[in-house]
Amino acid sequence: NPARVEVIANGLPLAALPESGQRDPTLILAVGRLVEKKGFDVLIEACRSMSDAGREFRCVIVGDGEMRDDLAERIGAAGIGSCVELFGPAPSDVVLDLMTQARVLVAPCVTGSDGNQDALPTVILEAMALGLPVVTTAVGGITEMVEHMREGGIVPERDPSALADAIGGLLDDERLWRAMSAAGPGTVRDRFDQEVTIRRLAVVLGLAERALGGRVRGAVAGWMPVAIAGRGGAAVAVGGLWLGQPAGLLEFAVHAGLEQRVEPLAF
Repeated sequence: NPARVEVIANGLPLAALPESGQRDPTLILAVGRLVEKKGFDVLIEACRSMSDAGREFRCVIVGDGEMRDDLAERIGAAGIGSCVELFGPAPSDVVLDLMTQARVLVAPCVTGSDGNQDALPTVILEAMALGLPVVTTAVGGITEMVEHMREGGIVPERDPSALADAIGGLLDDERLWRAMSAAGPGTVRDRFDQEVTIRRLAVVLGLAERALGGRVRGAVAGWMPVAIAGRGGAAVAVGGLWLGQPAGLLEFAVHAGLEQRVEPLAF
C-alpha cells in the first residue's frame, strides 16, 4: 500500500559545512570514485569538445579508483592535460573547500554495464548546500534532489555534447548561475537537513523526542543502512540513517527504546 510507505532521504549535517569562498569562474569540479557508474569518461569527452571550441576552463576530478589509468590515457589522447586534472583522493575538508571555489559541479552518472548506478550522491547535496550549481543526469534518485533548470541542469546520460552545452551555459550565463546557486541551499535545508530527516525518522518509528538529544546526537557521524525492529516487533528498513559505528547504532536503539534487535543490512 503506497500510502503506508514513507521515503526519508539521507540527511546532510549542514552546520558542518564551510562558508562559500571566492569562486573561480572557470573551475569545473567533479568528485567521486573513478569507476564506470560515475561517468567521468563522458566528462573527459565533454572537456575535449569544449577545448576544441576554444573555451577556457579548468576541470578538476577528485577521487581514485580502478579507472584512473584509463581516464589518464583518455586525457592524454585528447590533448587536454593542461586543463583537466586527476586530482587524486582527498579528505572531505579539501573537497568542501574546492566546492566553495568552483563554478559548477559535474556528476555525469551513468548506469554501469553491470546495472550498477548511483542512488542519491551525497556530493550533489553538498554542492547544492554550498550554492554550487550542478550538471548531472537522471540516473537513480538524482531527480529527487535536482530539478532541471532550478538547482542545476539534467542531461541524458552518456551524452558528452549535451553535457558540454550544459556546463558551458553555467560558465557563461551569470543570471542563470546566480538563480541556480540561490536555489540549492533552500532545497537542501527544506528536504535534506539532517536535523529534519532524523526527526522524521523518529516520528515514523514512533520514537520519543528525547531520543534525538545528548549522546544519541553525538553518535550521528556516518552512513549505515540498517534494519530496526520497532514497535510490535515489526522490522523497518532504513537506508540513510547517519550512524557511523555499530556501537553508536546500538546506543541509538537503547535511547530510542527500540525492541529486540538492530542489524546492519547487507548492501
